[in-house]
Amino acid sequence: MSVQNIKSAPDYIHKFVDSNIEGLNKIYSEESSTQGEGMLYCKCSMDNNKLELIYMTKDLFIEVHDEEIWNNIQTNKKIIFIQDLDINENFALYF
Repeated sequence: MSVQNIKSAPDYIHKFVDSNIEGLNKIYSEESSTQGEGMLYCKCSMDNNKLELIYMTKDLFIEVHDEEIWNNIQTNKKIIFIQDLDINENFALYF
């Protein structure tokens, strides 16, 4: 699985994040304080008009994906991991 920089993400992903950044920040803050270390995880399909957003803990992310990917995308910033189902690509956004 490859992870792309958010600058290479499609415009609709940029628009979603930009127009919802306050809500995303609130969800991240609330969930990380109750669930511990993790990230926002978003599955989206523009073709099917579908978006699923959850807070995914570190353990669950490693179980679903891989510990190496977790380690490669870690910074001291908040992360939104975006899985675009239409183009079969993954993007990591730091905010």
